[in-house]
Amino acid sequence: MTDTLSQLFQLDPIAGIAGLVLIFLLYAVVGFLPACGFVYAIYFLLTLPMRRNERARFFLDLLERGLRDGRTPERAIAEAAASHDRALGKRFHLLSAYLEDGMHLSEALNRVP
Repeated sequence: MTDTLSQLFQLDPIAGIAGLVLIFLLYAVVGFLPACGFVYAIYFLLTLPMRRNERARFFLDLLERGLRDGRTPERAIAEAAASHDRALGKRFHLLSAYLEDGMHLSEALNRVP
């Protein structure tokens, strides 16, 4: 392999560099990217319970702050959802939509998984 590369560089250095770049790209696509995807999948699965707990803590903190400021839980949720922050999640916005339709908090919580 080294003999072939040294011969390629002696004959045409540009073609040798292009060949090395091509080999590197092939390595990145075939070897490195799937390995990164596998590591990310493990990370995603391991942190799933922690992210769920963090969303629950955030929701309870939101309700607590709303009650402390004299707002109803429904109004606190609606005001938070009005920010369109993606960190709140799809289910939070679904809960807010149910509350905006006039549903009570307990009914809306039963409908949103």
